[in-house]
Amino acid sequence: MFQASNYNIQLDVHRNKSIIGFRFGINANLLAHLKLHFKNVLWSQSKRFWYVVASAENKALAGLHNVVSSKSVLMYIHSVNQIALNDFVAELKLKSYSINTQRTYMVEFSQLLYALKEHPVKDISSEKVKSYLLYCINNLKIKEFQLNSRINAIKFYFEQVLKQSDFMIDIPRPKKPSTLPKVINDKDIKKLFEVTENLKHRLMLKLCYGMGLRVSEIVNLKIIHIAICCVICVFIYSPPTFLATLQVAPFCFFCGL
Repeated sequence: MFQASNYNIQLDVHRNKSIIGFRFGINANLLAHLKLHFKNVLWSQSKRFWYVVASAENKALAGLHNVVSSKSVLMYIHSVNQIALNDFVAELKLKSYSINTQRTYMVEFSQLLYALKEHPVKDISSEKVKSYLLYCINNLKIKEFQLNSRINAIKFYFEQVLKQSDFMIDIPRPKKPSTLPKVINDKDIKKLFEVTENLKHRLMLKLCYGMGLRVSEIVNLKIIHIAICCVICVFIYSPPTFLATLQVAPFCFFCGL
């Protein structure tokens, strides 16, 4: 029997096809269990999860009989709440939230509007929101990470759009699961550098490791963003609104590069 509670499961769209996404930590047993019960399990590099085609059989097996996908839910929002959605999106843009945050908040808030049907969202009480969040936990089986995103989106609407600063004050946050940090020992790090023959790729890896850069930061790093002082001091300029000064580990320059 498929253990759906071990996964964060969601309907989505990928390459113009409806899919079921499965998120979970690096765990060979969970992946094997997933492949045992579903056929043609694939990995999406862009979405960062494993997925299968959202057939009726797969949806039933994953416990998603009556769930609407995150993107298609926008088509099912009642007209009484369309103005609320438009105001919500406009406020996100005015506050210059990132594109990814805008997309996430819009999808999560839209799920609430879809559940409300013809009932105006501006008229619901905090107790009604609590009931909805319990429905998300008990029926939709969403995990802590997605539940936090949904709460953030709802909180943004009531506090930033409707200016009801105390609306969410009595709604608790889900406790984050306690997990051990993923640590790579020094020997494995050294092996990683040694097997990377391409000089540019090796330098990128060492800068990421030595400075704690994100992938998006390292791929956009230019020579003009770096000023080397006493060999180990690097200043990174991230235009147009952010300036960071980071210390780079000496091995980035002295380990055979």
